[in-house]
Amino acid sequence: MIWPTMKRCHVLCALALFPVLSSPAAAGGESLIESLRFETRNADRLELRLGLASYDTGVLSGRNHSGVTLHGQVMFPSPDFLAAVGAPRPYVGVNLSPGGERTDFLFAGVEWEAYVTDRLYLVAGVGGAIHNADDLHNPTRYKALGCRALFHLSAGLGYDIGPNLTVQVYHDHFSNAGLCSRNQGADHAGVRVGYRF
Repeated sequence: MIWPTMKRCHVLCALALFPVLSSPAAAGGESLIESLRFETRNADRLELRLGLASYDTGVLSGRNHSGVTLHGQVMFPSPDFLAAVGAPRPYVGVNLSPGGERTDFLFAGVEWEAYVTDRLYLVAGVGGAIHNADDLHNPTRYKALGCRALFHLSAGLGYDIGPNLTVQVYHDHFSNAGLCSRNQGADHAGVRVGYRF
């Protein structure tokens, strides 16, 4: 019964935020959505991210476990053929959860950046992941993820401290979108620091 309740919550949140996002701003006369700039300022840069997250914590799946996740991610320059879709940068990353009963994730995909101001920006990514859970269907130590290969969705809010250094709060979601018999999903939420080269 968690999933229908969560879907209702997401719809209500979206309805509540729509007037705010679509209403004209006091100063510029444009809405927040119109002011977002899918910029390519970082499209040609390599970036290394390191962070800490809360294990099994997020908005898309229930919290059944606790602990800390070590996060690492490498962002690559966006290839030219992705320029037509906002120049997202390809990434590879890993979420390592210390402890014998933890599940680790290796993931890859593409991520977009949308600047709200000169320093504040939103990130959204989509890709795939694999994990090392022992039992996919009837686990005793973790959730029933159903498939070895999962989808990876990510979102975050970032702030550029300088031209090379940035900090983000972020959320990772891993699930199989109902393609396998079990799909409890896994979430990590945390803070990470990025350095652009």
